[in-house]
Amino acid sequence: MTIKDNVICDAGNAESQSQEKANHIRAEYEKRLSSMQAELRKLEAAKMEHLKLLRNQSHTEKQLKAYEHDLVELKKLKVKLEQLHTL
Repeated sequence: MTIKDNVICDAGNAESQSQEKANHIRAEYEKRLSSMQAELRKLEAAKMEHLKLLRNQSHTEKQLKAYEHDLVELKKLKVKLEQLHTL
């Protein structure tokens, strides 16, 4: 082998090692990206569930206020009826 052949052979080996390293980095990147995408889907699902629960809570609180208002009105009506019966 000549010096020229050695240099070409070394360059080919270096290029092969660079390509292997690039492939390894690409595979690692794709693996991490896939993992992060899965985590994002989980977080988005949790966010949607949270929003659903907040809407339900808001609806329940409105319903509770309406019931409390009805209760106050019924108590007032009871007092009026009791006053009428005592007369």
